[in-house]
Amino acid sequence: ALTCTPPSTIPSFITSSPINQCATINELLTVTEESGYFFQWYLDGLEITAPTVDQNTLTVASLGHYKVRLVDDPLNINNVSCYVESNELIIECTTCTPPIYSFLTADTSFCAGESGKIRLDLSGTAPYKLYHTSSTDGIQIITDITTNYFEIPVIESQIITIDSLVDQNCVNKTANSVTVSLNPLPNVDLGNDTILCQGDKLILDAENVGASFSWGTTEISQTIVVTTANTYSVVVTDLKGCLSYDTVDVSFNPLPKVDLGADINECAGVTVTLDAQNTGVDFEWNTGETNQTIDVISSDTLNVKVTDFDGCKSIDTVIVTIHPQPVVDLGGDETICT
Repeated sequence: ALTCTPPSTIPSFITSSPINQCATINELLTVTEESGYFFQWYLDGLEITAPTVDQNTLTVASLGHYKVRLVDDPLNINNVSCYVESNELIIECTTCTPPIYSFLTADTSFCAGESGKIRLDLSGTAPYKLYHTSSTDGIQIITDITTNYFEIPVIESQIITIDSLVDQNCVNKTANSVTVSLNPLPNVDLGNDTILCQGDKLILDAENVGASFSWGTTEISQTIVVTTANTYSVVVTDLKGCLSYDTVDVSFNPLPKVDLGADINECAGVTVTLDAQNTGVDFEWNTGETNQTIDVISSDTLNVKVTDFDGCKSIDTVIVTIHPQPVVDLGGDETICT
Protein backbone atom coordinates (compact mmCIF):
# COMPACT_ATOMS: atom_id res chain seq x y z
CA ALA A 1 0.00 0.00 0.00
CA LEU A 2 1.13 3.54 -0.73
CA THR A 3 2.20 5.62 2.22
CA CYS A 4 2.59 9.35 2.16
CA THR A 5 3.17 12.51 4.15
CA PRO A 6 0.72 15.16 2.92
CA PRO A 7 1.83 18.82 2.92
CA SER A 8 0.91 20.64 6.09
CA THR A 9 -0.52 23.73 4.36
CA ILE A 10 -2.60 24.35 1.25
CA PRO A 11 -0.68 26.33 -1.40
CA SER A 12 -2.06 29.74 -2.27
CA PHE A 13 -1.33 32.11 -5.15
CA ILE A 14 0.66 35.22 -4.31
CA THR A 15 -1.43 37.18 -6.85
CA SER A 16 -5.14 37.63 -6.25
CA SER A 17 -7.63 36.11 -8.68
CA PRO A 18 -8.79 37.08 -11.24
CA ILE A 19 -5.91 38.62 -13.21
CA ASN A 20 -7.00 40.96 -16.00
CA GLN A 21 -4.59 40.31 -18.86
CA CYS A 22 -5.26 41.22 -22.49
CA ALA A 23 -3.29 41.04 -25.74
CA THR A 24 -0.06 39.05 -25.28
CA ILE A 25 -0.15 37.03 -22.08
CA ASN A 26 3.09 36.52 -20.17
CA GLU A 27 2.28 35.99 -16.53
CA LEU A 28 4.51 34.58 -13.77
CA LEU A 29 2.41 32.63 -11.31
CA THR A 30 3.76 31.95 -7.84
CA VAL A 31 2.33 29.93 -4.97
CA THR A 32 3.49 29.61 -1.42
CA GLU A 33 6.13 26.93 -1.13
CA GLU A 34 6.54 24.00 1.19
CA SER A 35 10.06 22.79 0.54
CA GLY A 36 10.73 19.26 -0.63
CA TYR A 37 7.32 18.63 -2.22
CA PHE A 38 6.44 18.02 -5.86
CA PHE A 39 4.35 20.65 -7.70
CA GLN A 40 2.06 19.80 -10.62
CA TRP A 41 0.36 22.65 -12.49
CA TYR A 42 -3.05 22.50 -14.18
CA LEU A 43 -4.82 24.67 -16.76
CA ASP A 44 -8.56 24.20 -17.13
CA GLY A 45 -8.34 20.90 -15.27
CA LEU A 46 -5.61 19.45 -17.52
CA GLU A 47 -2.01 18.77 -16.48
CA ILE A 48 0.46 21.21 -18.04
CA THR A 49 3.58 20.13 -16.12
CA ALA A 50 4.92 16.89 -14.73
CA PRO A 51 5.35 16.70 -10.92
CA THR A 52 8.52 18.68 -10.20
CA VAL A 53 10.09 19.21 -6.80
CA ASP A 54 9.91 22.77 -5.44
CA GLN A 55 8.45 24.21 -8.68
CA ASN A 56 6.31 26.87 -7.05
CA THR A 57 6.48 29.29 -10.01
CA LEU A 58 5.28 28.99 -13.60
CA THR A 59 5.21 31.42 -16.52
CA VAL A 60 1.99 31.08 -18.52
CA ALA A 61 0.74 32.46 -21.82
CA SER A 62 -2.95 31.54 -21.93
CA LEU A 63 -6.20 32.78 -20.49
CA GLY A 64 -7.87 30.25 -18.25
CA HIS A 65 -8.22 28.66 -14.83
CA TYR A 66 -4.96 27.66 -13.12
CA LYS A 67 -4.26 25.63 -10.02
CA VAL A 68 -1.40 23.64 -8.52
CA ARG A 69 -1.21 20.34 -6.63
CA LEU A 70 1.41 19.42 -4.02
CA VAL A 71 2.43 15.88 -3.12
CA ASP A 72 5.35 14.17 -1.41
CA ASP A 73 5.91 11.60 -4.17
CA PRO A 74 4.83 11.66 -7.86
CA LEU A 75 3.38 8.16 -7.39
CA ASN A 76 0.82 9.69 -5.04
CA ILE A 77 -0.22 12.54 -7.35
CA ASN A 78 -3.78 11.17 -7.78
CA ASN A 79 -4.21 9.86 -4.23
CA VAL A 80 -6.62 12.26 -2.54
CA SER A 81 -5.24 11.29 0.85
CA CYS A 82 -1.73 12.38 -0.11
CA TYR A 83 -1.99 15.67 -1.99
CA VAL A 84 -3.28 19.19 -1.32
CA GLU A 85 -4.52 21.54 -4.01
CA SER A 86 -4.71 25.31 -4.36
CA ASN A 87 -7.80 27.30 -5.22
CA GLU A 88 -8.13 28.42 -8.85
CA LEU A 89 -6.46 31.51 -10.19
CA ILE A 90 -8.23 32.93 -13.23
CA ILE A 91 -6.50 34.90 -15.96
CA GLU A 92 -9.00 36.75 -18.11
CA CYS A 93 -9.40 39.83 -20.26
CA THR A 94 -12.25 42.11 -19.15
CA THR A 95 -11.59 45.10 -21.45
CA CYS A 96 -12.01 43.17 -24.68
CA THR A 97 -14.87 42.12 -26.91
CA PRO A 98 -16.17 38.87 -25.42
CA PRO A 99 -17.10 35.92 -27.60
CA ILE A 100 -20.80 35.21 -28.01
CA TYR A 101 -22.67 31.93 -27.69
CA SER A 102 -26.29 31.04 -28.21
CA PHE A 103 -28.31 27.88 -27.73
CA LEU A 104 -29.59 26.35 -30.95
CA THR A 105 -31.44 23.77 -28.83
CA ALA A 106 -34.18 25.02 -26.51
CA ASP A 107 -35.34 23.12 -23.43
CA THR A 108 -35.81 19.65 -24.80
CA SER A 109 -36.64 16.06 -24.00
CA PHE A 110 -35.49 12.66 -25.18
CA CYS A 111 -36.70 9.12 -24.78
CA ALA A 112 -34.86 6.76 -22.45
CA GLY A 113 -32.19 4.82 -24.32
CA GLU A 114 -31.64 7.61 -26.82
CA SER A 115 -28.89 10.20 -26.84
CA GLY A 116 -29.36 13.86 -27.60
CA LYS A 117 -27.26 16.91 -28.28
CA ILE A 118 -27.32 20.47 -27.00
CA ARG A 119 -26.19 22.57 -29.96
CA LEU A 120 -24.33 25.85 -29.53
CA ASP A 121 -23.50 28.62 -31.98
CA LEU A 122 -20.20 30.36 -31.13
CA SER A 123 -18.92 33.72 -32.35
CA GLY A 124 -15.42 34.99 -31.64
CA THR A 125 -11.81 34.07 -32.37
CA ALA A 126 -11.28 30.31 -32.28
CA PRO A 127 -10.08 28.12 -30.74
CA TYR A 128 -12.48 28.38 -27.82
CA LYS A 129 -12.67 27.00 -24.29
CA LEU A 130 -16.12 26.25 -22.93
CA TYR A 131 -16.90 25.98 -19.22
CA HIS A 132 -20.23 24.43 -18.38
CA THR A 133 -21.86 22.78 -15.36
CA SER A 134 -24.03 19.70 -15.54
CA SER A 135 -26.50 19.07 -12.72
CA THR A 136 -25.44 15.40 -12.87
CA ASP A 137 -21.73 15.52 -13.75
CA GLY A 138 -20.56 18.81 -12.25
CA ILE A 139 -18.15 21.23 -13.89
CA GLN A 140 -16.98 20.33 -17.39
CA ILE A 141 -14.23 22.04 -19.36
CA ILE A 142 -13.93 21.63 -23.11
CA THR A 143 -10.82 22.99 -24.81
CA ASP A 144 -9.63 23.48 -28.37
CA ILE A 145 -13.02 24.05 -29.99
CA THR A 146 -11.90 25.08 -33.45
CA THR A 147 -15.27 25.76 -35.12
CA ASN A 148 -18.13 28.15 -34.45
CA TYR A 149 -20.51 25.25 -33.83
CA PHE A 150 -20.40 22.83 -30.91
CA GLU A 151 -22.52 19.99 -29.58
CA ILE A 152 -22.75 18.77 -25.98
CA PRO A 153 -23.94 15.13 -25.87
CA VAL A 154 -26.59 14.22 -23.27
CA ILE A 155 -27.97 10.81 -22.24
CA GLU A 156 -29.90 11.63 -19.06
CA SER A 157 -32.12 14.29 -17.48
CA GLN A 158 -30.10 17.29 -16.36
CA ILE A 159 -29.69 21.04 -16.43
CA ILE A 160 -26.69 22.26 -18.42
CA THR A 161 -25.43 25.73 -17.54
CA ILE A 162 -22.91 27.52 -19.71
CA ASP A 163 -20.66 29.28 -17.17
CA SER A 164 -18.27 30.99 -19.55
CA LEU A 165 -16.87 30.96 -23.07
CA VAL A 166 -13.24 31.93 -23.70
CA ASP A 167 -11.78 32.71 -27.10
CA GLN A 168 -8.26 33.88 -27.96
CA ASN A 169 -8.96 37.44 -26.86
CA CYS A 170 -11.61 37.53 -24.18
CA VAL A 171 -14.07 35.75 -21.92
CA ASN A 172 -17.84 35.80 -21.79
CA LYS A 173 -19.14 35.05 -18.27
CA THR A 174 -22.83 35.38 -19.06
CA ALA A 175 -24.46 32.23 -17.71
CA ASN A 176 -27.40 30.57 -19.40
CA SER A 177 -29.03 27.18 -18.91
CA VAL A 178 -30.96 24.61 -20.87
CA THR A 179 -33.03 21.81 -19.34
CA VAL A 180 -32.94 18.29 -20.73
CA SER A 181 -35.66 15.84 -19.70
CA LEU A 182 -35.45 12.11 -20.22
CA ASN A 183 -38.86 10.55 -20.79
CA PRO A 184 -39.39 6.92 -19.73
CA LEU A 185 -40.39 4.38 -22.35
CA PRO A 186 -43.92 2.98 -22.19
CA ASN A 187 -44.14 -0.31 -20.30
CA VAL A 188 -45.40 -2.98 -22.69
CA ASP A 189 -45.91 -6.54 -21.46
CA LEU A 190 -48.06 -8.99 -23.40
CA GLY A 191 -47.33 -11.69 -20.85
CA ASN A 192 -45.62 -15.05 -21.18
CA ASP A 193 -45.83 -17.25 -24.25
CA THR A 194 -49.18 -19.01 -24.05
CA ILE A 195 -50.59 -22.40 -25.08
CA LEU A 196 -54.37 -22.61 -25.35
CA CYS A 197 -56.87 -25.23 -26.44
CA GLN A 198 -58.39 -25.17 -29.89
CA GLY A 199 -61.48 -22.99 -29.88
CA ASP A 200 -60.31 -20.81 -26.97
CA LYS A 201 -59.79 -17.06 -27.30
CA LEU A 202 -57.01 -14.89 -25.83
CA ILE A 203 -57.23 -11.13 -25.39
CA LEU A 204 -53.86 -9.42 -25.74
CA ASP A 205 -53.74 -6.02 -24.02
CA ALA A 206 -50.91 -3.57 -24.77
CA GLU A 207 -52.20 -1.26 -21.99
CA ASN A 208 -50.95 2.39 -22.11
CA VAL A 209 -54.36 4.00 -22.65
CA GLY A 210 -54.17 6.94 -25.05
CA ALA A 211 -51.03 5.77 -26.86
CA SER A 212 -50.95 4.58 -30.46
CA PHE A 213 -50.60 0.89 -31.29
CA SER A 214 -49.25 -1.02 -34.25
CA TRP A 215 -49.65 -4.80 -34.15
CA GLY A 216 -47.97 -7.23 -36.49
CA THR A 217 -51.45 -7.64 -37.90
CA THR A 218 -53.30 -4.68 -39.38
CA GLU A 219 -54.99 -3.88 -36.07
CA ILE A 220 -54.28 -0.60 -34.27
CA SER A 221 -56.40 -0.94 -31.11
CA GLN A 222 -55.10 -1.36 -27.57
CA THR A 223 -56.44 -4.94 -27.39
CA ILE A 224 -56.82 -7.71 -29.94
CA VAL A 225 -58.57 -11.07 -29.79
CA VAL A 226 -56.40 -14.05 -30.73
CA THR A 227 -57.93 -17.28 -32.06
CA THR A 228 -55.11 -18.67 -34.21
CA ALA A 229 -51.54 -19.73 -33.48
CA ASN A 230 -48.95 -17.08 -34.30
CA THR A 231 -46.23 -14.82 -32.95
CA TYR A 232 -47.92 -11.54 -32.03
CA SER A 233 -46.04 -8.28 -31.57
CA VAL A 234 -47.06 -4.71 -30.84
CA VAL A 235 -45.28 -1.37 -30.98
CA VAL A 236 -46.63 1.22 -28.53
CA THR A 237 -45.88 4.91 -29.07
CA ASP A 238 -46.86 7.17 -26.16
CA LEU A 239 -47.96 10.79 -26.25
CA LYS A 240 -44.33 11.98 -25.98
CA GLY A 241 -43.24 9.97 -28.99
CA CYS A 242 -41.39 7.30 -27.00
CA LEU A 243 -41.95 3.73 -28.09
CA SER A 244 -41.57 0.19 -26.80
CA TYR A 245 -42.57 -3.18 -28.14
CA ASP A 246 -43.25 -6.68 -26.92
CA THR A 247 -43.77 -10.06 -28.54
CA VAL A 248 -45.64 -13.17 -27.42
CA ASP A 249 -46.02 -16.63 -28.97
CA VAL A 250 -49.54 -18.09 -28.89
CA SER A 251 -50.18 -21.72 -29.83
CA PHE A 252 -53.22 -24.01 -29.65
CA ASN A 253 -53.39 -27.67 -28.67
CA PRO A 254 -55.96 -29.87 -30.46
CA LEU A 255 -59.02 -31.05 -28.58
CA PRO A 256 -59.35 -34.74 -27.71
CA LYS A 257 -61.47 -36.66 -30.21
CA VAL A 258 -64.59 -38.06 -28.52
CA ASP A 259 -67.14 -40.03 -30.53
CA LEU A 260 -69.74 -42.15 -28.75
CA GLY A 261 -71.20 -43.09 -32.11
CA ALA A 262 -74.71 -42.74 -33.51
CA ASP A 263 -77.76 -42.94 -31.29
CA ILE A 264 -78.40 -46.54 -30.23
CA ASN A 265 -81.56 -48.65 -30.27
CA GLU A 266 -81.41 -52.00 -28.49
CA CYS A 267 -83.75 -54.56 -27.03
CA ALA A 268 -84.29 -55.12 -23.37
CA GLY A 269 -81.79 -57.50 -21.91
CA VAL A 270 -78.91 -56.24 -24.05
CA THR A 271 -76.11 -54.36 -22.28
CA VAL A 272 -74.78 -51.37 -24.27
CA THR A 273 -71.14 -50.45 -23.61
CA LEU A 274 -70.14 -46.85 -24.36
CA ASP A 275 -66.43 -46.10 -24.89
CA ALA A 276 -65.05 -42.53 -24.67
CA GLN A 277 -61.64 -43.72 -25.98
CA ASN A 278 -58.58 -41.51 -25.13
CA THR A 279 -57.02 -43.98 -22.70
CA GLY A 280 -55.39 -42.53 -19.62
CA VAL A 281 -57.08 -39.15 -19.49
CA ASP A 282 -59.94 -37.86 -17.30
CA PHE A 283 -63.58 -38.74 -17.95
CA GLU A 284 -66.74 -37.21 -16.52
CA TRP A 285 -70.04 -38.88 -17.45
CA ASN A 286 -73.36 -37.32 -16.64
CA THR A 287 -74.11 -40.47 -14.71
CA GLY A 288 -71.31 -39.56 -12.28
CA GLU A 289 -69.00 -42.32 -13.50
CA THR A 290 -65.34 -41.53 -14.27
CA ASN A 291 -64.22 -44.57 -16.27
CA GLN A 292 -63.37 -44.65 -19.94
CA THR A 293 -66.31 -47.06 -20.55
CA ILE A 294 -69.73 -47.43 -19.00
CA ASP A 295 -72.48 -50.04 -19.38
CA VAL A 296 -76.03 -48.92 -20.16
CA ILE A 297 -79.07 -51.18 -19.63
CA SER A 298 -81.88 -48.65 -19.75
CA SER A 299 -82.91 -45.83 -22.00
CA ASP A 300 -81.08 -42.60 -21.32
CA THR A 301 -79.28 -39.63 -22.86
CA LEU A 302 -75.60 -40.05 -22.05
CA ASN A 303 -72.82 -37.50 -22.38
CA VAL A 304 -69.16 -37.54 -21.43
CA LYS A 305 -66.59 -34.79 -20.99
CA VAL A 306 -63.02 -35.85 -21.76
CA THR A 307 -60.10 -33.77 -20.41
CA ASP A 308 -56.69 -34.60 -21.91
CA PHE A 309 -53.21 -34.14 -20.49
CA ASP A 310 -53.05 -30.52 -21.75
CA GLY A 311 -56.31 -29.62 -20.03
CA CYS A 312 -58.23 -29.48 -23.29
CA LYS A 313 -61.83 -30.73 -23.15
CA SER A 314 -64.32 -32.28 -25.58
CA ILE A 315 -67.92 -33.46 -25.04
CA ASP A 316 -70.06 -35.92 -26.94
CA THR A 317 -73.64 -37.13 -26.43
CA VAL A 318 -75.52 -40.23 -27.46
CA ILE A 319 -79.13 -41.32 -26.96
CA VAL A 320 -79.59 -44.94 -25.95
CA THR A 321 -83.11 -46.38 -26.33
CA ILE A 322 -83.87 -49.81 -24.87
CA HIS A 323 -87.02 -51.32 -26.40
CA PRO A 324 -89.05 -53.96 -24.54
CA GLN A 325 -89.09 -57.45 -25.95
CA PRO A 326 -92.31 -58.28 -27.96
CA VAL A 327 -94.93 -60.50 -26.20
CA VAL A 328 -95.86 -63.60 -28.26
CA ASP A 329 -98.75 -65.85 -27.00
CA LEU A 330 -100.19 -68.57 -29.31
CA GLY A 331 -102.58 -69.81 -26.61
CA GLY A 332 -102.90 -73.36 -25.15
CA ASP A 333 -102.34 -76.57 -27.10
CA GLU A 334 -105.36 -77.70 -29.12
CA THR A 335 -106.54 -81.09 -30.65
CA ILE A 336 -108.29 -80.99 -33.96
CA CYS A 337 -110.34 -83.95 -35.44
CA THR A 338 -109.69 -84.87 -38.94
